[in-house]
Amino acid sequence: MFGNTFETISFTDQNFVLQYRKLRHGLEPLDVGGEGDCSFKLISHQLYGDSNHHAEIRATAVRFLSDNPDRFIESVVGTSWNQYLCNMSHQGTWADNIVIQAISDSIQLKINMVESSQTFRETTIIEPTLCNDAENIKSVYIGHIGEMHYVSTFPVSPLENSTDIEHEKSGKHIHLSPKSKRQNRAAYMKEYRKATDSSEKRAKLNENKRKHRAALNTPEKKAKHNADVRSHRAILISPERKAKCNAYDRHREQISVDDKEWICRTCNNHLMKNKFPPCAIANGMGFPMKPEFFDLNELECRLLAPRIAFQKLMQAPQGRQLKIHGNIVNVPADVAHTVTMLPRLHSQTATIKVNLKRKLQYKSSALSLNVRPDKVVQAAK
Repeated sequence: MFGNTFETISFTDQNFVLQYRKLRHGLEPLDVGGEGDCSFKLISHQLYGDSNHHAEIRATAVRFLSDNPDRFIESVVGTSWNQYLCNMSHQGTWADNIVIQAISDSIQLKINMVESSQTFRETTIIEPTLCNDAENIKSVYIGHIGEMHYVSTFPVSPLENSTDIEHEKSGKHIHLSPKSKRQNRAAYMKEYRKATDSSEKRAKLNENKRKHRAALNTPEKKAKHNADVRSHRAILISPERKAKCNAYDRHREQISVDDKEWICRTCNNHLMKNKFPPCAIANGMGFPMKPEFFDLNELECRLLAPRIAFQKLMQAPQGRQLKIHGNIVNVPADVAHTVTMLPRLHSQTATIKVNLKRKLQYKSSALSLNVRPDKVVQAAK
Protein backbone atom coordinates (compact mmCIF):
# COMPACT_ATOMS: atom_id res chain seq x y z
CA MET A 1 0.00 0.00 0.00
CA PHE A 2 2.82 2.42 0.88
CA GLY A 3 6.54 2.55 0.27
CA ASN A 4 7.41 0.90 3.58
CA THR A 5 6.14 -2.38 4.95
CA PHE A 6 4.56 -2.23 8.39
CA GLU A 7 3.03 -4.75 10.74
CA THR A 8 -0.43 -4.33 12.20
CA ILE A 9 -0.67 -4.40 15.98
CA SER A 10 -2.05 -7.41 17.82
CA PHE A 11 -4.71 -5.98 20.17
CA THR A 12 -5.24 -7.29 23.68
CA ASP A 13 -7.01 -5.89 26.76
CA GLN A 14 -7.29 -2.08 26.53
CA ASN A 15 -6.06 -1.99 22.92
CA PHE A 16 -9.30 -3.71 21.94
CA VAL A 17 -11.07 -0.45 22.79
CA LEU A 18 -8.79 1.46 20.40
CA GLN A 19 -9.42 -1.04 17.61
CA TYR A 20 -13.19 -0.82 18.05
CA ARG A 21 -13.18 2.98 18.15
CA LYS A 22 -11.09 3.23 14.99
CA LEU A 23 -13.34 0.78 13.17
CA ARG A 24 -16.17 3.21 13.80
CA HIS A 25 -14.21 5.74 11.68
CA GLY A 26 -13.44 3.13 9.01
CA LEU A 27 -9.77 2.89 10.05
CA GLU A 28 -7.29 0.24 11.12
CA PRO A 29 -4.31 0.96 13.44
CA LEU A 30 -0.81 0.61 12.02
CA ASP A 31 2.42 0.61 14.03
CA VAL A 32 5.11 2.60 12.20
CA GLY A 33 7.84 2.22 14.84
CA GLY A 34 8.73 3.60 18.22
CA GLU A 35 12.01 4.27 20.05
CA GLY A 36 10.76 7.70 21.16
CA ASP A 37 9.96 8.91 17.63
CA CYS A 38 6.54 7.27 17.21
CA SER A 39 4.59 10.54 17.14
CA PHE A 40 6.86 12.05 14.47
CA LYS A 41 6.92 8.84 12.43
CA LEU A 42 3.15 8.55 12.29
CA ILE A 43 2.80 12.19 11.13
CA SER A 44 5.36 11.44 8.42
CA HIS A 45 3.41 8.31 7.48
CA GLN A 46 0.15 10.25 7.29
CA LEU A 47 1.65 13.03 5.13
CA TYR A 48 4.16 11.20 2.92
CA GLY A 49 3.11 7.54 3.06
CA ASP A 50 6.20 6.39 4.99
CA SER A 51 7.99 7.17 8.25
CA ASN A 52 11.35 8.22 6.78
CA HIS A 53 10.64 11.96 7.15
CA HIS A 54 10.26 11.91 10.95
CA ALA A 55 13.46 13.93 11.47
CA GLU A 56 12.10 16.73 9.27
CA ILE A 57 8.83 16.76 11.25
CA ARG A 58 10.78 17.01 14.53
CA ALA A 59 13.00 19.81 13.19
CA THR A 60 9.96 21.75 11.96
CA ALA A 61 8.27 21.50 15.37
CA VAL A 62 11.41 22.54 17.29
CA ARG A 63 11.96 25.46 14.91
CA PHE A 64 8.38 26.61 15.47
CA LEU A 65 8.85 26.41 19.25
CA SER A 66 12.07 28.42 19.01
CA ASP A 67 10.37 31.12 16.90
CA ASN A 68 7.32 31.38 19.19
CA PRO A 69 8.59 31.10 22.79
CA ASP A 70 5.92 33.43 24.19
CA ARG A 71 3.20 30.89 23.37
CA PHE A 72 4.81 27.81 24.94
CA ILE A 73 7.46 28.85 27.48
CA GLU A 74 5.03 29.03 30.42
CA SER A 75 3.95 25.41 29.84
CA VAL A 76 7.49 24.07 30.37
CA VAL A 77 8.15 23.18 34.03
CA GLY A 78 11.08 21.48 35.71
CA THR A 79 13.69 22.65 33.20
CA SER A 80 14.80 25.76 31.33
CA TRP A 81 13.40 26.71 27.93
CA ASN A 82 16.75 26.30 26.13
CA GLN A 83 17.34 22.90 27.73
CA TYR A 84 13.84 21.81 26.71
CA LEU A 85 14.47 22.78 23.08
CA CYS A 86 17.85 21.02 23.16
CA ASN A 87 16.35 17.79 24.52
CA MET A 88 13.43 17.84 22.09
CA SER A 89 15.74 18.28 19.08
CA HIS A 90 17.50 14.98 19.85
CA GLN A 91 16.21 11.86 18.16
CA GLY A 92 14.52 9.45 20.58
CA THR A 93 13.02 12.13 22.87
CA TRP A 94 9.33 11.51 23.47
CA ALA A 95 6.90 14.11 22.21
CA ASP A 96 4.65 15.81 24.74
CA ASN A 97 1.50 17.89 24.35
CA ILE A 98 3.57 21.02 23.66
CA VAL A 99 5.35 19.49 20.67
CA ILE A 100 2.15 17.96 19.28
CA GLN A 101 0.50 21.39 19.39
CA ALA A 102 3.58 22.86 17.68
CA ILE A 103 3.29 20.23 14.90
CA SER A 104 -0.35 21.15 14.42
CA ASP A 105 0.43 24.88 14.25
CA SER A 106 3.52 24.66 12.03
CA ILE A 107 2.07 22.25 9.43
CA GLN A 108 -1.54 23.52 9.72
CA LEU A 109 -2.70 20.03 10.66
CA LYS A 110 -5.85 18.88 12.43
CA ILE A 111 -4.90 15.86 14.55
CA ASN A 112 -7.72 13.51 15.62
CA MET A 113 -6.29 11.39 18.43
CA VAL A 114 -8.32 8.24 19.20
CA GLU A 115 -7.76 7.16 22.82
CA SER A 116 -7.49 3.54 24.00
CA SER A 117 -8.48 4.21 27.62
CA GLN A 118 -12.15 3.97 28.51
CA THR A 119 -11.72 6.71 31.12
CA PHE A 120 -10.84 9.21 28.36
CA ARG A 121 -13.20 10.60 25.77
CA GLU A 122 -13.14 8.71 22.49
CA THR A 123 -11.36 11.35 20.37
CA THR A 124 -9.11 14.26 21.33
CA ILE A 125 -8.93 16.90 18.59
CA ILE A 126 -5.84 19.12 18.29
CA GLU A 127 -6.32 22.04 15.89
CA PRO A 128 -4.01 24.88 14.80
CA THR A 129 -4.30 27.86 17.12
CA LEU A 130 -3.73 30.39 14.33
CA CYS A 131 -5.58 29.30 11.21
CA ASN A 132 -5.10 31.47 8.10
CA ASP A 133 -6.89 29.24 5.61
CA ALA A 134 -9.39 26.80 7.12
CA GLU A 135 -10.08 25.07 3.79
CA ASN A 136 -6.44 23.96 3.34
CA ILE A 137 -6.08 22.37 6.79
CA LYS A 138 -5.23 18.69 6.55
CA SER A 139 -6.87 16.19 8.87
CA VAL A 140 -5.19 13.00 10.15
CA TYR A 141 -6.28 10.21 12.50
CA ILE A 142 -3.82 8.66 14.96
CA GLY A 143 -4.12 6.24 17.87
CA HIS A 144 -2.93 6.74 21.46
CA ILE A 145 -2.29 3.47 23.34
CA GLY A 146 -2.09 3.61 27.12
CA GLU A 147 -0.40 7.04 27.18
CA MET A 148 2.80 5.25 26.13
CA HIS A 149 2.70 4.83 22.35
CA TYR A 150 1.23 6.40 19.20
CA VAL A 151 0.18 4.49 16.10
CA SER A 152 -0.81 5.55 12.61
CA THR A 153 -3.92 4.45 10.72
CA PHE A 154 -5.00 3.31 7.29
CA PRO A 155 -8.53 3.08 5.84
CA VAL A 156 -10.34 -0.25 5.89
CA SER A 157 -11.53 0.37 2.33
CA PRO A 158 -11.03 3.38 0.02
CA LEU A 159 -14.79 3.77 -0.37
CA GLU A 160 -15.42 4.07 3.37
CA ASN A 161 -12.50 6.46 3.81
CA SER A 162 -13.64 8.76 0.99
CA THR A 163 -17.14 8.83 2.47
CA ASP A 164 -15.79 9.92 5.86
CA ILE A 165 -13.70 12.67 4.24
CA GLU A 166 -16.69 13.98 2.29
CA HIS A 167 -18.81 14.14 5.44
CA GLU A 168 -15.99 15.86 7.30
CA LYS A 169 -15.51 18.52 4.60
CA SER A 170 -19.23 19.18 4.27
CA GLY A 171 -19.60 19.48 8.04
CA LYS A 172 -22.43 16.95 8.12
CA HIS A 173 -22.57 14.22 10.71
CA ILE A 174 -24.42 10.95 10.48
CA HIS A 175 -26.99 10.69 13.28
CA LEU A 176 -27.93 7.17 14.31
CA SER A 177 -31.33 6.31 15.69
CA PRO A 178 -31.61 5.39 19.40
CA LYS A 179 -32.31 1.79 18.41
CA SER A 180 -29.13 1.61 16.30
CA LYS A 181 -27.12 3.15 19.11
CA ARG A 182 -28.41 0.53 21.57
CA GLN A 183 -27.61 -2.27 19.13
CA ASN A 184 -24.09 -0.94 18.54
CA ARG A 185 -23.56 -0.57 22.28
CA ALA A 186 -24.77 -4.12 22.94
CA ALA A 187 -22.52 -5.51 20.21
CA TYR A 188 -19.56 -3.58 21.58
CA MET A 189 -20.12 -4.82 25.15
CA LYS A 190 -20.49 -8.40 23.91
CA GLU A 191 -17.16 -8.24 22.07
CA TYR A 192 -15.51 -6.46 24.99
CA ARG A 193 -16.62 -9.09 27.51
CA LYS A 194 -15.47 -11.83 25.15
CA ALA A 195 -12.03 -10.20 24.82
CA THR A 196 -11.54 -9.52 28.54
CA ASP A 197 -13.04 -12.76 29.89
CA SER A 198 -10.64 -15.56 30.76
CA SER A 199 -10.78 -19.00 32.32
CA GLU A 200 -8.57 -17.86 35.22
CA LYS A 201 -11.04 -15.13 36.22
CA ARG A 202 -13.98 -17.51 36.06
CA ALA A 203 -12.11 -20.13 38.11
CA LYS A 204 -11.20 -17.56 40.77
CA LEU A 205 -14.79 -16.30 40.94
CA ASN A 206 -16.16 -19.82 41.34
CA GLU A 207 -13.60 -20.59 44.04
CA ASN A 208 -14.65 -17.50 46.02
CA LYS A 209 -18.30 -18.56 45.75
CA ARG A 210 -17.47 -22.04 47.06
CA LYS A 211 -15.55 -20.59 50.01
CA HIS A 212 -18.48 -18.29 50.86
CA ARG A 213 -20.97 -21.17 50.80
CA ALA A 214 -18.65 -23.33 52.92
CA ALA A 215 -18.36 -20.56 55.51
CA LEU A 216 -22.17 -20.52 55.94
CA ASN A 217 -22.81 -24.27 55.98
CA THR A 218 -24.26 -24.28 59.53
CA PRO A 219 -27.19 -22.30 61.03
CA GLU A 220 -24.93 -20.80 63.70
CA LYS A 221 -22.48 -19.41 61.12
CA LYS A 222 -25.33 -18.12 58.98
CA ALA A 223 -26.95 -16.37 61.96
CA LYS A 224 -23.62 -14.77 62.90
CA HIS A 225 -23.15 -13.58 59.32
CA ASN A 226 -26.64 -12.02 59.25
CA ALA A 227 -25.96 -10.29 62.58
CA ASP A 228 -22.74 -8.83 61.17
CA VAL A 229 -24.59 -7.57 58.10
CA ARG A 230 -27.25 -5.88 60.25
CA SER A 231 -24.53 -4.33 62.42
CA HIS A 232 -22.72 -2.93 59.38
CA ARG A 233 -25.96 -1.46 58.06
CA ALA A 234 -26.66 0.18 61.43
CA ILE A 235 -23.17 1.67 61.52
CA LEU A 236 -23.76 3.36 58.17
CA ILE A 237 -26.42 5.56 59.83
CA SER A 238 -24.78 8.26 61.92
CA PRO A 239 -26.19 9.21 65.37
CA GLU A 240 -29.21 11.41 64.72
CA ARG A 241 -30.92 11.82 68.13
CA LYS A 242 -29.73 14.05 70.98
CA ALA A 243 -30.47 12.77 74.48
CA LYS A 244 -32.15 15.07 76.98
CA CYS A 245 -29.93 13.99 79.87
CA ASN A 246 -26.63 14.78 78.15
CA ALA A 247 -25.34 16.54 75.06
CA TYR A 248 -24.21 13.44 73.19
CA ASP A 249 -25.68 12.30 69.88
CA ARG A 250 -27.07 8.78 70.06
CA HIS A 251 -28.40 6.16 67.68
CA ARG A 252 -32.15 5.58 67.59
CA GLU A 253 -31.76 2.21 69.33
CA GLN A 254 -29.91 3.83 72.25
CA ILE A 255 -32.75 6.20 73.17
CA SER A 256 -36.25 5.63 74.59
CA VAL A 257 -38.87 7.88 73.03
CA ASP A 258 -42.09 8.83 74.89
CA ASP A 259 -43.04 12.15 73.22
CA LYS A 260 -41.55 14.16 76.10
CA GLU A 261 -37.90 13.37 76.71
CA TRP A 262 -35.17 11.24 75.22
CA ILE A 263 -32.96 9.45 77.72
CA CYS A 264 -29.99 7.39 76.67
CA ARG A 265 -29.66 3.87 78.06
CA THR A 266 -26.40 4.70 79.82
CA CYS A 267 -28.04 7.37 81.97
CA ASN A 268 -31.18 5.25 82.36
CA ASN A 269 -29.15 2.36 83.83
CA HIS A 270 -27.64 4.68 86.46
CA LEU A 271 -31.04 6.17 87.34
CA MET A 272 -32.58 2.72 87.76
CA LYS A 273 -29.84 2.04 90.35
CA ASN A 274 -30.56 5.35 92.13
CA LYS A 275 -27.21 6.71 91.01
CA PHE A 276 -26.40 10.08 89.48
CA PRO A 277 -25.41 9.67 85.81
CA PRO A 278 -21.74 10.67 85.50
CA CYS A 279 -22.21 11.94 81.93
CA ALA A 280 -25.25 14.10 82.70
CA ILE A 281 -25.27 17.81 81.93
CA ALA A 282 -26.18 18.49 85.56
CA ASN A 283 -22.88 16.89 86.53
CA GLY A 284 -20.94 19.56 84.67
CA MET A 285 -20.43 17.49 81.53
CA GLY A 286 -22.15 19.94 79.15
CA PHE A 287 -20.33 21.44 76.20
CA PRO A 288 -19.24 25.08 76.62
CA MET A 289 -21.08 27.69 74.61
CA LYS A 290 -19.32 28.70 71.43
CA PRO A 291 -18.60 32.46 71.22
CA GLU A 292 -20.34 34.38 68.46
CA PHE A 293 -17.08 35.34 66.77
CA PHE A 294 -15.91 31.71 66.68
CA ASP A 295 -17.62 30.88 63.36
CA LEU A 296 -14.34 29.79 61.76
CA ASN A 297 -13.74 27.54 58.79
CA GLU A 298 -11.44 24.52 58.81
CA LEU A 299 -8.23 26.34 57.90
CA GLU A 300 -8.86 29.17 60.38
CA CYS A 301 -9.20 26.57 63.15
CA ARG A 302 -5.93 24.97 62.02
CA LEU A 303 -4.14 28.32 62.36
CA LEU A 304 -5.21 28.50 66.02
CA ALA A 305 -4.28 24.91 66.88
CA PRO A 306 -1.13 24.48 69.03
CA ARG A 307 -0.54 21.13 67.31
CA ILE A 308 -1.48 20.27 63.72
CA ALA A 309 -2.06 16.58 63.04
CA PHE A 310 -1.62 15.37 59.45
CA GLN A 311 -3.37 12.06 58.91
CA LYS A 312 -5.00 10.18 56.06
CA LEU A 313 -8.53 8.87 56.64
CA MET A 314 -10.10 6.15 54.53
CA GLN A 315 -13.38 4.28 54.62
CA ALA A 316 -13.23 0.67 55.76
CA PRO A 317 -14.43 -1.84 53.14
CA GLN A 318 -16.97 -3.26 55.60
CA GLY A 319 -19.01 -0.89 57.71
CA ARG A 320 -17.71 2.16 55.80
CA GLN A 321 -16.38 3.69 59.00
CA LEU A 322 -13.41 6.03 58.74
CA LYS A 323 -10.03 4.58 59.67
CA ILE A 324 -6.51 5.97 59.77
CA HIS A 325 -4.22 4.92 56.94
CA GLY A 326 -0.49 5.32 57.52
CA ASN A 327 1.31 7.35 60.16
CA ILE A 328 0.08 10.45 62.00
CA VAL A 329 2.42 13.43 61.77
CA ASN A 330 1.95 15.75 64.76
CA VAL A 331 3.49 19.17 64.03
CA PRO A 332 3.73 21.70 66.91
CA ALA A 333 2.81 25.26 65.96
CA ASP A 334 3.36 28.61 67.68
CA VAL A 335 -0.06 30.28 67.62
CA ALA A 336 1.32 33.68 68.63
CA HIS A 337 3.84 33.61 65.79
CA THR A 338 1.17 32.49 63.32
CA VAL A 339 -1.19 35.31 64.29
CA THR A 340 1.54 37.96 64.03
CA MET A 341 2.34 36.79 60.49
CA LEU A 342 -1.21 37.48 59.29
CA PRO A 343 -1.50 40.91 57.64
CA ARG A 344 -3.66 43.55 59.30
CA LEU A 345 -6.29 44.56 56.76
CA HIS A 346 -8.34 47.75 56.85
CA SER A 347 -11.66 46.00 56.39
CA GLN A 348 -12.81 43.50 59.00
CA THR A 349 -14.53 41.44 56.29
CA ALA A 350 -11.44 41.12 54.09
CA THR A 351 -10.00 37.68 53.35
CA ILE A 352 -6.63 36.37 52.22
CA LYS A 353 -5.59 33.13 50.53
CA VAL A 354 -3.63 30.73 52.79
CA ASN A 355 -2.06 27.40 51.79
CA LEU A 356 -1.32 24.92 54.59
CA LYS A 357 1.59 22.63 53.69
CA ARG A 358 3.26 19.72 55.44
CA LYS A 359 6.62 21.30 54.56
CA LEU A 360 7.45 24.64 52.98
CA GLN A 361 9.54 22.80 50.38
CA TYR A 362 6.48 20.95 49.05
CA LYS A 363 4.69 22.33 45.99
CA SER A 364 1.29 20.90 46.88
CA SER A 365 -0.70 22.00 49.91
CA ALA A 366 -2.73 19.89 52.33
CA LEU A 367 -5.41 22.56 52.68
CA SER A 368 -6.05 25.77 50.74
CA LEU A 369 -8.81 28.19 51.80
CA ASN A 370 -9.56 31.87 52.26
CA VAL A 371 -9.18 33.02 55.87
CA ARG A 372 -10.36 36.14 57.70
CA PRO A 373 -7.45 37.61 59.70
CA ASP A 374 -9.77 39.65 61.92
CA LYS A 375 -11.69 36.52 63.01
CA VAL A 376 -8.47 34.59 63.67
CA VAL A 377 -7.05 37.38 65.83
CA GLN A 378 -10.26 37.61 67.87
CA ALA A 379 -10.35 33.86 68.43
CA ALA A 380 -6.66 33.80 69.43
CA LYS A 381 -7.29 36.36 72.18
